Order: sequence, then structure tokens, then C-alpha cells
Amino acid sequence: MPHRNTFFYVAGALIGAAGGALQAASRTLLIRQVPKTEVGEAFGLFALTGRATSFIAPLSVGAITSLSQSQQIGITPIIVLFALGALGLTFVTKKINRPAGSNLRSLTWSVTQPVTARSCQNRDKANRMKMKSLTHFRSS
Repeated sequence: MPHRNTFFYVAGALIGAAGGALQAASRTLLIRQVPKTEVGEAFGLFALTGRATSFIAPLSVGAITSLSQSQQIGITPIIVLFALGALGLTFVTKKINRPAGSNLRSLTWSVTQPVTARSCQNRDKANRMKMKSLTHFRSS
């Protein structure tokens, strides 16, 4: 039988390993989702929610740990906060504001479509056609 704390060590390692990537991805998603005129407001709200969770999580863990007299039960508010975050993600739309001249279409296409050898060949062919038209435009 594995040690009873093994689950908590594994969960902590996974959460810690994913933290940096989630932070970077959330900023990128925010920039792509928000109109250019509202980026300042969106990052302000992003910072406010980050500050709020930086004291809500430790406060709730401390309160539940104190009430239950168990550190293992005391960690349950983290599970609740993750569930609330997952619920909040269900309201995120797939709309992406593309800056002029960007090639984000192939990125979103590859995420939403299954990747096969044929789809990669088609995407590569489309990119070569774009590059050919750009070089033709520049030379004339």
C-alpha cells in the first residue's frame, strides 16, 4: 500500500509544474479575446482577480484546517477554487481577435481540427501559396 501522503505530493507537483504554463497561457488568451481598446481594463481585472485569489485561497485553507483540525481536509477549498475556475472557463468563447496581417488562423485551425498527414500537407501548401504571393507582391 502506498504511503497515504503520496497523493498530496503528486498533486502538489502537478499543480506546481502547470502553474507557469497556465499563467502564460492565460495572458495570451486574454490578449486574443479582448478588443484592442479594452486591453487595459481587461488586464486591470486580471490583476485584481489575481490579488483576490492570493489571499482568498490561504485564508480559506487556514480556516478549514483550523475548523477541521486536519490538514488533509483543510486543502479542500483548493479543490473548490479549481472547480469554480473550471466552471468559469465554460463561459470563455472561441472568438479570437486577430491583428491585421497575423497568421493565427492556422493556429486555431490546427487546434480545432484533428491533425492528420493530409491536413498538415494542406496547411503547408496554403502557407507556401501565401509566401509565394507575398514575395511576388514585394518584387513588383
